[in-house]
Amino acid sequence: MAYQCVNASNQYFAIAAPNIVVPPVTFSVWINVASIVAKSTGLFMWRGTVNSGLLLNYTSPNWELRYYIAGGTQWQTATGLYVSTGAWQHACAAITSSQARLYLNGASFTNNVSHSTASIDEAGNLARDPLVDANHTSFNGSVAEAAIWTAALSDEECFTLAQRVSPLQLKNRLHDLVLYKDMLREPNRGPGPALTAVNAPSVVAHPPLIHPGSRLQAVSMPAHFLSPYRVSIATAHTSPAIQGCAESVGAAQGAVGPLGEVSS
Repeated sequence: MAYQCVNASNQYFAIAAPNIVVPPVTFSVWINVASIVAKSTGLFMWRGTVNSGLLLNYTSPNWELRYYIAGGTQWQTATGLYVSTGAWQHACAAITSSQARLYLNGASFTNNVSHSTASIDEAGNLARDPLVDANHTSFNGSVAEAAIWTAALSDEECFTLAQRVSPLQLKNRLHDLVLYKDMLREPNRGPGPALTAVNAPSVVAHPPLIHPGSRLQAVSMPAHFLSPYRVSIATAHTSPAIQGCAESVGAAQGAVGPLGEVSS
């Protein structure tokens, strides 16, 4: 399941402070736009002293994927990445100190520009611009698979996510994954800061994705990053993403787990 946020009801999710410094950072989320509202909105948004995020700028008659960091003017840069309505699309931004790459359903835009640093040490919003005024509003559509990394994912990795692969399948990036909520069964399944539903977003069908599979099935070998593999070591790891992966794969070296399960 995913969650539908209705603009007229100001439905969205509050994100607890992740307490990270960016860039580098990657924002990733699946969206299904119900209809375009003639105001700009946020996907991941922080205002106040943080002033950073991934957003949809209203460029009549559509929403265009944009971003900004540390109160910069990057949000004014046209990307040509316009959303469609009535279909799931993958939105992503991979940002370094000197470059930002934005992706919408596999199409991309690169902005070679310097970025200041921002400390994201405050609560933010998913599916809403917290400014909410004559020009800014909450999202109107469904969201799922929200993820943030403290690294700029590569082109290949961002394109892989657009092919409906779970962020947890990017095994070499698990140590950078600071927030991941698949929103498949309930909003806070996954590591990182808590999401709090505001004004009761409703449950809708989830986009089909390939997720790490259940520990009850067997197909692939266990994670290679723990040698020798022991679940006690894995569950004590500082990364909650690695803890979760260990739980899903199995308890002993040589145990096998699934290649993946498809959500629906």
